[in-house]
Amino acid sequence: MTDNRRPTRAEATDVANAILDGTDAVMLSGESATGKYPAEAVAMLASIARSIEPHRPSHSVRETLRASSYGKEINAGDLISLGVEDALQRMDLAAVVIPSRSGDTARRLARMRLPVWIAAISASESTCQGLQFSYGVHPVREPEEPEDWSRYSKEWVRTQGLQGKSVILIQGRRPDTRRQTTAWRSLTWCDREDGPYEHPS
Repeated sequence: MTDNRRPTRAEATDVANAILDGTDAVMLSGESATGKYPAEAVAMLASIARSIEPHRPSHSVRETLRASSYGKEINAGDLISLGVEDALQRMDLAAVVIPSRSGDTARRLARMRLPVWIAAISASESTCQGLQFSYGVHPVREPEEPEDWSRYSKEWVRTQGLQGKSVILIQGRRPDTRRQTTAWRSLTWCDREDGPYEHPS
């Protein structure tokens, strides 16, 4: 679309195939840098991606791990991914919230192509910028760490207007504690007058 408002069949097919192959992000080069129709090119790219994504093959966490970790020890982050996949089958999940310093846990989870948002909360601007290119990850910059991550997670989901009755909160090792493991728990709310309640997992 460097010189034309509409893409050729080959250009449209390249974008569609990239989406079907599970790419994290697609981009333009000449079309948006020196092309005659940069805004139209970006809009067309988004339109193709939006129409193809519902037809993308689903990924099983277990199949993905089996293919990438054959003969290797599965780490804690991958075990968390297995737990999240199981929760998705049993719960009305709105999102996964991950307090993050490096973005590593969010990227590991993004490999599984979850059908819900992965909200990566970080004080690091560079971490948030890097996570923009990870599939399904919505980076949120919070300069100050919330005192109560459970309350923050539930309020964030409500603010975004996401559908679902539960959110999974994944927390890794904190530098100021002795805890060396990654843990997750589900936070659930309902329509009762006494409001949200927490269900540990």
